[in-house]
Amino acid sequence: MSLHNQSQDCQAAPVTITTAGSTAAYYTLTVPQVVGEVNAQTEVNYTMHFNRGVLRVESIDVRPMYVEWDVIQGKVMFHGKLRTEILYVTGEHYVRDRRDEIVSYANYGVVPQAKPGQNVSVCVKVRGVTWDTDQHARVDIHVLLDVFITVTESVTISVPLFSSISGQVMLNGVAQANAIVALYDPNGVLVAYTFTTASGNYKFQTISPGTYSIVAAVSGNYESRSITLTANVPVTANFFQSPTTTCTSTLSTSTCAFLNGLLGVV
Repeated sequence: MSLHNQSQDCQAAPVTITTAGSTAAYYTLTVPQVVGEVNAQTEVNYTMHFNRGVLRVESIDVRPMYVEWDVIQGKVMFHGKLRTEILYVTGEHYVRDRRDEIVSYANYGVVPQAKPGQNVSVCVKVRGVTWDTDQHARVDIHVLLDVFITVTESVTISVPLFSSISGQVMLNGVAQANAIVALYDPNGVLVAYTFTTASGNYKFQTISPGTYSIVAAVSGNYESRSITLTANVPVTANFFQSPTTTCTSTLSTSTCAFLNGLLGVV
């Protein structure tokens, strides 16, 4: 008995994502979701007959040609063909020869969640080949296949969309480091805040679309403005354009207390 191991790379099936438009804050996508996977190992046994006795088998190469399948409730039925190429030496005159033969196989894999209409991927890989020879001009071949089955279904999901705000805080032409920049929703609820860098720059990322109030404060100067964000459209907001030195003239008492509290720790 001889042993000949073979393998065939199974490439992953391409993933198709379908877009279905967007709302103000979400993008709708249809994506594949795996509902079941199985390796349905399959043994294929067959005999090749020859006109003259086979003295020695030098090699046997088995390759999958194609595979087809169908889905019933809980099972994936598949069938396909293998191409067998054998290189051998005959017992008469020690002649080396080559022969091809095509054989069929069939089996099924159990995927409890599988049902008709779902997407199926079937990948066939030759794990190993063994064979026996005798003096009666035949070779018995045994092939072990790994048949990888993946069943998917399409699922629609809503992906949140975001935007970003960035800018610079300048006062009398000088970049303001450690200025506080705060973002509020229409109800006056704090969404985020940050401090400017040494160059006076700031940035808010992954902010949902909508209308906000953005406030900057530094060295007793304050400014507030309204800003509207659209999904995936970055916005630039620079300060100070029209600063005031009296916080409560433009902002609520609680907001002023918050800003002054933060400025007191930097």
